[in-house]
Amino acid sequence: MNNLPQIAAEIRELVIKMLVNAASGHTAGALDLADILAVLYFSDILHLDPAHPDDPWRTGRLPALWG
Repeated sequence: MNNLPQIAAEIRELVIKMLVNAASGHTAGALDLADILAVLYFSDILHLDPAHPDDPWRTGRLPALWG
């Protein structure tokens, strides 16, 4: 979990690259979500296993966080 700030920074860098390549877009929302995405996907909160992308629990976990 110590590298979550670095992962969030990498997400932000990718967002900027995508926006530059697209020559349009809104930066605020995507950049704001970088920390949230880093914690959800790269910690043990969602327990996502990249080796099993077809896991039926995978698609239901994120919406379940909103109740």
